[in-house]
Amino acid sequence: MQTNPEIFKRNMKALQARYPDLALMLSLIKVEHYQLAQQPGCVPNVMINGAFYYVGNMHKYCEEQFKGFDLDNVKVPVFCGFGLGYEVVYWLQSLAKAHQTQSVIVIEKDPEMFMCALNVTDLTSLINNPKIHFFVGVPLDQLYTVLRTFYQKNMPELLMCGATHPVFLYPSMKIGKEYYLHAMQILFEAIYHCIQNFGNCPEDSLIGLENMLDNVSEIANNPGINLLYDKFKGRPAVIVATGPSLKKNMHLLKDLYGKALIISVDASFKFLMANGIKPHMVTSLEREHEVQQFFDGFDPDEVKDVYMTACPVLFNHVYQSYTGPQIIVYRNFDHFKWLEIDRGILDVKLSSSNMAFKVAEALGCDPIILVGQDLAYGENDETHATEVPFSSEGEGIVYIKGNYADKVKTNSGWYNFLKAYEMDIAQYCGKLHRNANIYNIPKPALFALKDSITSQRDMPEEVKKILLSRIDAYLAEASANNKRVINCTEGGAYIPGTQIATLCETIGECMTEEFHPLEIIRDNLAQFNSVADDIERLKSIIEKTETEVREIINLCVKGAEACKRHKEELESSLTPERLAEIRQEIITPRMEIQGKYVGTFQKFLMHVAQSAHLSFEMRAAMLSEPAQILLQFPEWYALVGDISEICLQSLQQAKEKIYAGKK
Repeated sequence: MQTNPEIFKRNMKALQARYPDLALMLSLIKVEHYQLAQQPGCVPNVMINGAFYYVGNMHKYCEEQFKGFDLDNVKVPVFCGFGLGYEVVYWLQSLAKAHQTQSVIVIEKDPEMFMCALNVTDLTSLINNPKIHFFVGVPLDQLYTVLRTFYQKNMPELLMCGATHPVFLYPSMKIGKEYYLHAMQILFEAIYHCIQNFGNCPEDSLIGLENMLDNVSEIANNPGINLLYDKFKGRPAVIVATGPSLKKNMHLLKDLYGKALIISVDASFKFLMANGIKPHMVTSLEREHEVQQFFDGFDPDEVKDVYMTACPVLFNHVYQSYTGPQIIVYRNFDHFKWLEIDRGILDVKLSSSNMAFKVAEALGCDPIILVGQDLAYGENDETHATEVPFSSEGEGIVYIKGNYADKVKTNSGWYNFLKAYEMDIAQYCGKLHRNANIYNIPKPALFALKDSITSQRDMPEEVKKILLSRIDAYLAEASANNKRVINCTEGGAYIPGTQIATLCETIGECMTEEFHPLEIIRDNLAQFNSVADDIERLKSIIEKTETEVREIINLCVKGAEACKRHKEELESSLTPERLAEIRQEIITPRMEIQGKYVGTFQKFLMHVAQSAHLSFEMRAAMLSEPAQILLQFPEWYALVGDISEICLQSLQQAKEKIYAGKK
């Protein structure tokens, strides 16, 4: 059939502006498996192996496709397949309003099919729409990091996860069923882990806040990880976890003290020391009293060169039990920013091992070598190389790909740690981008494409600039970023993004040069000076926060009273004008909390409230009527008010200790 070059040109211009990586990939695609065709009186179609992709009248087909789709609140439909785009256009024109659609996600397995669509359908309104998101040609093994990055950056779509539903298109499922079923599993897994990253328990978050306040003296009087940023650039780091395989190769660590930065997780620390292996750093972040058992009982001389590298959400008695030096590491929680005592913030996820990885990354280490990172059961269902006082195992058994076996047995807790590692490794290796397409283009093709774009006279200069800068950025990343994560765990689960090798091989390749890690740590931490001004500044912050938390509590009472006053009206039939008046009265206190007092609310209270706040927002997003949403607000005001009361008590207790000069 005759295609329309102008349609393709307009579509590509839109793609080049919004999805430059995808546009670059598509410019190298040749359509070989599909043939565009058009029957008299019909819209353009595609032929696959001699058969039409679409059958019958397009309008009737679309009606039939969505006939059984009777959900009334599909705020985010996820189209599994795109075809020539007819179904998405039909949805937006005929169904979006009835389903209260706010955003659209399109996952198309085949770039060739998408190229066909670009040739026959004007997609510019879809491509330019910021609420329509395309994921085209992303391999399944890259889809998790792509989708998780998307949800981390797009909070509205994350909040609407309860009203997110797959739309399985019949023609697409015929040719890509396995891909799309797996893609939806990955999408909901990415959503789950994003939500989990915000925390799932206000009580646990409150313990962290209280412990931080109790650890102010430790924070003020110890150096931060920021003094070591990039001080080990290009130097190897070995992260020693406590998986059952650790016993198989830890003896090889004894000779690496001067040749690699050795970072032990807390649970491995005593086991290593008992076997004559001294790490340089030990990471810890769990809000458990039993963590003390990992650090107590050492003579000062024994650990004078081993740095406890912990997040100050630990209980204070854990700090007091350790006789060695300490380094402060903040997680990416806003209440550490509230302190205004800079010690360095790392995007640490779930475990002390994940923390060790982020520490090694921040220090500039390359390669990062994993040992004892099984994340799976060992022989006879062993969980650890040594006894541990508490377990991070989750419920449910899962079988996943192993380092040396097709399948290994793990559980939901360890699997979550593995997915956190997958994200961290993608970021470390420079591959954590909004769209993974560019990483599938060979470098020679990119150089040729760059020359082609430069020579094009009819391409708008602003588009040309975007594409060329993206190619240059990628080529620079590819040249500069050859970082590696080598998993030397002898067994265990496969972590995507890692290279598998034995520790013996890796020592011979990467750890032969002496560079004295301990001296590097000592020399750089020697810059630290305990600053009395930090405590004085914190006192004024506490005074201001105390006042503002009281105001937030009063606003919650005011909002709750407005909800109670209008409850009966909201349960009846209201004119749009009256509904708007009531809405304004109910939401105004919340707007003031999140506006006038945003600093205190976001930095001091939010980490404690965020899991419950997120849950409230997700439930509200599933409701279809504005009055129904307003009827939920008493819960929000009660939640924030109660948490504010509790946090105020914790703040007052911390204030007493700080003013009393508690050390």
